[in-house]
Amino acid sequence: EDALNSGVSGAVSEIKDIAKSEGALIKTRVEEGEVDKKIVEVAEEERCDIIIMGGNKTNWFKKLFGKNVIEKVIDRSPCPVLVVGA
Repeated sequence: EDALNSGVSGAVSEIKDIAKSEGALIKTRVEEGEVDKKIVEVAEEERCDIIIMGGNKTNWFKKLFGKNVIEKVIDRSPCPVLVVGA
């Protein structure tokens, strides 16, 4: 768990540095829970203007058995969701 937290902290720090160098205001949080529900919950709490998510092509398995995280966030989001292709 410590290794996971360390990796997350490093990634979050890198993202903050990039955003700051571009003049963007950014607030970061590390949360636990069901990913789609937690993203929407935090967006509501923080009154976010937009959610930006990285995406890739959905495989046939996901299409057959249900929505992926991005689709669930889009359905429930209180603000626009921008999906950036991977």
